[in-house]
Amino acid sequence: MAKRNDHLLVLLTDAPWWVSVVVSGCAYVALTYLFPYYLDNGTVTSKGVIQALQRIAVYLSLILLLPAPISLLKRFTSKKRLLKTASFAHLHQMHWLEFEALVGEYYRQKGFRVSQCLSHAPDGGVDIELQKDGELLLVQCKH
Repeated sequence: MAKRNDHLLVLLTDAPWWVSVVVSGCAYVALTYLFPYYLDNGTVTSKGVIQALQRIAVYLSLILLLPAPISLLKRFTSKKRLLKTASFAHLHQMHWLEFEALVGEYYRQKGFRVSQCLSHAPDGGVDIELQKDGELLLVQCKH
């Protein structure tokens, strides 16, 4: 896919929900324990930086948890949409972004690891990246 300027929270909403939980936990552990361990040299400045990092850790980890329920909701609605789509008439009534999400969910249920960014940003002609058994497949959707 072409490079996009999506920030971390947008990328986390496109990833599975548990990725947001893992990133949040890693950020908390790093800011609370790891960075203070390496920064502590006994000076007043380092102690002030360590206290600031430990205060920020809770808020940053909570912010990084926000995409988890959004991602879960996106996956749930994609699965529901796939089950509900029964005819070509349903497909023709969909918005093109919904169609791309539907195609991604179809391949996800077929066992592929699906990477897609459902946005209006230019994608360089590649709408979905599929991976399975070490093979990479590129998909361009035409609604």
